[in-house]
Amino acid sequence: MPPFGVGTHASSLGAVLAGSFYWFWSSGDANHDGVSNINEYMQDIDRNHDGHVSGSEATFAAALPSSVLITSFIVAVIVLRLYGAGRLAQKAFGAYRRIEALATNTAYPKDISEPMQEYAELELTRNTRRTTRRHSTKSTRGCTTSAELRDLLELTESLEAIDSSPSLRGFINDFKDWNFDMFDLAQKCSDPLTVVGFSCLETFTGIDIDKAKLVTFLTAVSASYKDVVYHNHLHGAAVARSAFSMCTDLGLGNRLPEALQFAMVFAGLIHDVGHPGVTAPFLARSGDELALTYSEDSPLERMHLATAFRLLRKEANSFLTKDMLAEVRHPITRAVLGTDMARHGEQMQRLSVLIDNLQNGGYTDAIPWFWPAKPPPSYSTPEKKKMWELANMEEFVCEVFLHAADIASPAMHFDQFKRWNQLVTEEFHAQGDRELAEFGSFISVQDGYDRSVSATRLHNFHVGFIKFLVKPLYEKIDALSKTGDADNPAGCVDISVCLENIEANARIMDENVPVEGAETKEKPS
Repeated sequence: MPPFGVGTHASSLGAVLAGSFYWFWSSGDANHDGVSNINEYMQDIDRNHDGHVSGSEATFAAALPSSVLITSFIVAVIVLRLYGAGRLAQKAFGAYRRIEALATNTAYPKDISEPMQEYAELELTRNTRRTTRRHSTKSTRGCTTSAELRDLLELTESLEAIDSSPSLRGFINDFKDWNFDMFDLAQKCSDPLTVVGFSCLETFTGIDIDKAKLVTFLTAVSASYKDVVYHNHLHGAAVARSAFSMCTDLGLGNRLPEALQFAMVFAGLIHDVGHPGVTAPFLARSGDELALTYSEDSPLERMHLATAFRLLRKEANSFLTKDMLAEVRHPITRAVLGTDMARHGEQMQRLSVLIDNLQNGGYTDAIPWFWPAKPPPSYSTPEKKKMWELANMEEFVCEVFLHAADIASPAMHFDQFKRWNQLVTEEFHAQGDRELAEFGSFISVQDGYDRSVSATRLHNFHVGFIKFLVKPLYEKIDALSKTGDADNPAGCVDISVCLENIEANARIMDENVPVEGAETKEKPS
């Protein structure tokens, strides 16, 4: 009912009020003479008692019921207006509280450390700056047999046949386990990305793939990863495997369509292909060809996508049908672009609004989570708009979960986290060396990129990354998974194992703050 609507509603309410008044009044006896009010009224119509009702007497007699009807209608209008105004005020206050809560919500914790603030400014927002700081003086899934996998890998001359022993087969069967150790697999085979990619992608039995061409494509992708310390083919394999575990072990695949699960794992495999081992701000500052070709808006991620799709376009690598590629290309693109850390803040804000929308049954009284995007004009009916919103939500969930998989090392067991952390630190320090050599000063956060900073500062930088970036993201995903809405694609996800690992790793780091000049060794607890 419209807040200030009258018309039919007022007429109906007025009739009810008039009828109620008539019933109470007619059965009453106002002067207590034993004659009901209605009988006295009928007798009084013939005011001169001549036995006839004249026109003036009839007019006078009709005045009372007419005035009752008119008064009842006016009262009904006033009641409806007051009721509508009350409902409108209630909705407005609720909407204000929701919008106020969303407006005050920030992408980063309020107590974020100073180095992480600087990291957020420089890396997470692409807010490049000139600095004078110098070098410091301080589904039903199929399962490929090991023999079949070995035979397919032997189709390529660049790979040695992997070990077909039961131990390796056991590793492949354990890919869905969140705490699977990729470093163990890397010791077992020469190309973990191809093994992970093939073993995971072929389990999506609803996707029509050419297995021989899939292996050829994966080996080409693996070979296209550069020999850098961290962003290499092992990292690509690790992110894809984490995405696969999210779909299987953690439950994302219970609601997410199979094609989008496939797209997410595929995106993990290619998300850093060709990575040069330096950040986008470094490329922009140095005038690198990548920054010129792909602009300063996610240049690395756009390059990764272009490299992968060029490889996929080759006949020997085209393992997907044209129709299937057309279906998964957009979610793949969106997921890879979402791994750009510059998009982290926006993702956190959208997650907050999405949770709000799902908890409150929509966005009628607040901001839609997908704003400022809108359904295309062809989606004019409520059903089509709903379909567009659900498809958009599913792709956004893929984007967020792949981003979480990309920075998942703090959500693994401590021994794995420590090894990944050592690799990324080495790559950051190598970039810091180049910044000093090429620019004469650091353009990145010194605590993370300057190899001469104290062990305490470096340690605190790593702790800040866990507490202020990784943990809030996983907590937000956990909140999304606990939002009970049938349309929520992440509604069946359980990431408790991730949160437990993050808490444990943060605790170990807090208990092992290095002392300057002393050799320290982390003690897992």
